[in-house]
Amino acid sequence: FNTNANTMQKSTRAVQEISDNEYDFENIDLSDIEVESDFRNKGIGTELLRYLTETTDQKSISLEVKKDNYNAIKLYKKFNFKEKAMRKGYYHGVDGILMVKE
Repeated sequence: FNTNANTMQKSTRAVQEISDNEYDFENIDLSDIEVESDFRNKGIGTELLRYLTETTDQKSISLEVKKDNYNAIKLYKKFNFKEKAMRKGYYHGVDGILMVKE
């Protein structure tokens, strides 16, 4: 549990840095969100995305996800991310899906 709490705390700080900045960005390009395999399916990714989407007022958030990462795609769709484009071979030969929440 301690490692789980530490992972959540570090991740929350990273999201906090995005949402607390003084920049005048209209869009966030989320380059990486990952939960260590031992802590997946415990709601950590959901809480990170909830925190990000509830504490930022950006017009859009975009990210790429492997087309075969069904759990992540399901999570992003839960937060109203829409599939916008396919990026052929984006992940070392595996296609990526550009998803955007507007």
